[in-house]
Amino acid sequence: MSTFQRIRRELKFFAGGDGAILFTGGLFGVHPNANVDFACMSMDKSALRALAQMLNAELKTKGIFVGVVGSNKHFAPKNIAEAYWQLYSARNSFEYIFD
Repeated sequence: MSTFQRIRRELKFFAGGDGAILFTGGLFGVHPNANVDFACMSMDKSALRALAQMLNAELKTKGIFVGVVGSNKHFAPKNIAEAYWQLYSARNSFEYIFD
């Protein structure tokens, strides 16, 4: 089942609004890597980023926020948790990128 299909299937749990769907992306989605060994990851992260952007535009009218957190480095769980919280709390952009 694709991410898109899964979200569509689970939207019934967000019937009251005020929910959020958050993804972990990467900067390959913003700046694809030219190395052919990373082509698959670049395409996957680009598609995930586009999906988050489109779903956020569609679902925000229903009170559901969709976003993606990205980084170009390995990160500690504490850092990713903080990034998720910042994105969720602010809700002023579908994307949060940190270093």
